[in-house]
Amino acid sequence: MFVRVEAGGAGANALADGLIVSCLIAREQPKRLVALALAGAGLCVHSFAFGLLVNSQDILSWLTPGALYGVAAALALLLIAAGLPRAVQLALSGLALLAATALVNLAPANPYLTATLSLWQQGQYFNFNGATRIVSAIWPFAAMFYVVLLAADRGEAKQ
Repeated sequence: MFVRVEAGGAGANALADGLIVSCLIAREQPKRLVALALAGAGLCVHSFAFGLLVNSQDILSWLTPGALYGVAAALALLLIAAGLPRAVQLALSGLALLAATALVNLAPANPYLTATLSLWQQGQYFNFNGATRIVSAIWPFAAMFYVVLLAADRGEAKQ
């Protein structure tokens, strides 16, 4: 059960990120390539940060089956959705943000958390961990606000 919920949350977050980036790219730029490149860069940064927090030998321990399935599905959907009109992309990104927030709040207990905490040695990165928790709690709402601003800007441009 947790693998499906984790896949849904990871996929929804990755899809929302990719669609927001796609909406910010100029029309003449290769949207799919830029969005996939930024998604890859984000995954590299995530791995690096995980290695800093936990242990450099466990840099890919965050890549659980649920995360892998979710990100892979999101990248496939992003390739399709990048060709849709901007208004549809904004609506889909908003729905993905709502779905990710709901899934995180309805998810069962994380079985990987205990294993991760046993590897993690608290110390100088304790404040970094707290900051990432705050950002992860706030970012969907900030992103949704930004999506609404992008949609409103598009509406004003038509008038």
